[in-house]
Amino acid sequence: MWLNIALIMSVVVKGIAARAVFGLYGIAYAYSIHGIYKRKIEGWWAALFLASFGSVSTLISHLRTDPIQFYREFGQEWAVPQTDNWIHIMRFSWGVAPIVAFAFLAFVVYCHKYFVKISDGLNP
Repeated sequence: MWLNIALIMSVVVKGIAARAVFGLYGIAYAYSIHGIYKRKIEGWWAALFLASFGSVSTLISHLRTDPIQFYREFGQEWAVPQTDNWIHIMRFSWGVAPIVAFAFLAFVVYCHKYFVKISDGLNP
């Protein structure tokens, strides 16, 4: 929430707008976490939306954004490695992000069976 830059669907958002984006994410995650804690289907739907949006955004950002250029734009010049080996490692880690995002999406879809609708009357 304290970052001044966000990368959404390969679009770099800076300043107050980036903080607003993180704030909205925080509210959405809080709603989802509360619903998941109560085992309500609405919490699962929120988690599914967040996981889907995050997966698609991560994939698009991975395909269209150069991680080194992003770090430079972020003002993290010190984080940009100076050797070719580190650049390959950075690009590899950047490439792992979509895999992790889609694995999380698959996990959320799998967990659907543990949630009930409010109309079922099974929630305490």
